[in-house]
Amino acid sequence: MPKANMISTEQYVRDLEGIGYVDVTMEDLTADVFPGFVKFLRQRGGGWSIFGSVIGWYAGAGARFVIISGAKGNSC
Repeated sequence: MPKANMISTEQYVRDLEGIGYVDVTMEDLTADVFPGFVKFLRQRGGGWSIFGSVIGWYAGAGARFVIISGAKGNSC
């Protein structure tokens, strides 16, 4: 992942608002998604297990799984 793509969740919301979205909300599902996904990948074995370890590392390093929603403002 390019370093330029690594922004905070707060910055992501601000960026959306900056291009005209309103009522922007963010729901962090990290704790509900990453542990089960990593476990699933590791149980598949082989390369999937390695991939699961990488995903687990990303989650531990601060990666988030979020749902962002908003509405287009009148000026969009």
